[in-house]
Amino acid sequence: MPVIHVYVQLKKYGSSCHYYRFIKPFPVFMLYNISLSSQYCKPIVLNFLSGVPEAPDDVQSTYQTCVSVTLQWLRGFNGGLEQTFTVTYTDLNTSQEYTVSDIEDTRDEEIIWKVTDGILPSHRYRFHVTAVNLLGTSATVTAEDIYTPGMLMVNILV
Repeated sequence: MPVIHVYVQLKKYGSSCHYYRFIKPFPVFMLYNISLSSQYCKPIVLNFLSGVPEAPDDVQSTYQTCVSVTLQWLRGFNGGLEQTFTVTYTDLNTSQEYTVSDIEDTRDEEIIWKVTDGILPSHRYRFHVTAVNLLGTSATVTAEDIYTPGMLMVNILV
């Protein structure tokens, strides 16, 4: 059975309590209510529910060349489990579809990813991004259609 890890430890420093991490595995698929206390700190209760990840937000192209597209999106809550991302894109000129799975979650708020496979000059593309963890897949988020610029042709006279 998959497990998630909760990392919390109470420590007293000066006049305030700080919460640090320790590893404790719990089976997924349930709501947890964990009470923690120490002799110097008042008790806290952690409530969390593991589940499928939230959908990424604000998927957009930040840069296009004639043979690449750079995408950026905001990561959603991972559902309490490790998550990866899947990008599916379609060349609207040829109807060819591409899928790239297992894009690593960098844990930064924004994920930036460069697409080069199948990108051609002067083509229009539609990109879809989903988050995936052990419990399932988030809703799909679609970026606005992206148009790649044409190639610059230069004649060199000798």
